[in-house]
Amino acid sequence: MWLLKYICIGTLMILTGCSFETKIPVDTLAYPGSLNTKNINNNSSRLIVLLRGYGNDIHYFEQQGWIRKLQQRYPEYSIIVPDLHFGYYKEGIFSERLYADVIKPAKQRGVKSIWLAGISMGGLGAIMTSEFSPNNIDRLFLFAPYLGDGTIQTQIKDKGSLVKWNGQTSDEDKWQYKMWSYLKRTTESKNAAIPVYLGYGEQDDMPGLQYLAASLPEQRLITLAGGHKDGVFTALFEKMLKRGFFD
Repeated sequence: MWLLKYICIGTLMILTGCSFETKIPVDTLAYPGSLNTKNINNNSSRLIVLLRGYGNDIHYFEQQGWIRKLQQRYPEYSIIVPDLHFGYYKEGIFSERLYADVIKPAKQRGVKSIWLAGISMGGLGAIMTSEFSPNNIDRLFLFAPYLGDGTIQTQIKDKGSLVKWNGQTSDEDKWQYKMWSYLKRTTESKNAAIPVYLGYGEQDDMPGLQYLAASLPEQRLITLAGGHKDGVFTALFEKMLKRGFFD
C-alpha cells in the first residue's frame, strides 16, 4: 500500500515538473555549532544529520522549526541537511552519497559523534546508511520510518516478534530482508552499539512500526495520537527533546 502511494506521488510530482535529478556531490544546508565555528577540528563535536521524508524539500526542517529548537537547546551541536531526495533512493546511491559527501568529510574534520534522524523515507535512509557504515554512526532517531511493503512484516507477525523471526527466506538479498535482518541484530542487545530511538503516531498506518517498537526498550520509544503527518512528526521530535533523547 505505502509503496503504491510513493509511486503515485512520484508520478504526480514528475508530471507537475518536480525533478529527482541527483547531484554529485549532494547539496547540503549546514548549520555549524557555536563551539565549532572557531575551531572546526574540535574532535569533541557532535553532528546531527536530518533526513527528510518523501515529497519534502531541503528547507523542510527549518520550516518545521527543528533547526531552531535544536540550536536553542544544543547550540554546540552542528546540523547538516543533505538534499537527498527520492532520486538517490531510486538510483540506489543514497547511502553511498551520504557517506561520501557528509559523513566521511565530517570524520576527517574531527567530528567525534554522528547521529542520523530521519522522517518516513528519511528514516529508511538512516537505517540503510547505518548498515552501510556502522562504525561511523552513533545513534538513530526514526520518525515513522518506511519499513517496506509488508512482506517481511507478515513473516514477523507469524513468528510472533522480530526477535523470533529468523530472517531466512529465498529472497534474503532483497533490501527489505537485509534491512529487517540488520534491525534485528541492532535491537537484540540492550547495549547495542547503535541505539535506536523510535517515534510514531498511534494512528499511523505505516506497516511494520509495531514490530520495530516491540523490539526496543520502552525508554527509547515515543508514541502520540495522530497519523503520518508533519505536525505529528514535529510533536514527536519536541517530545524527544524534552525527554533528553538528544543529550
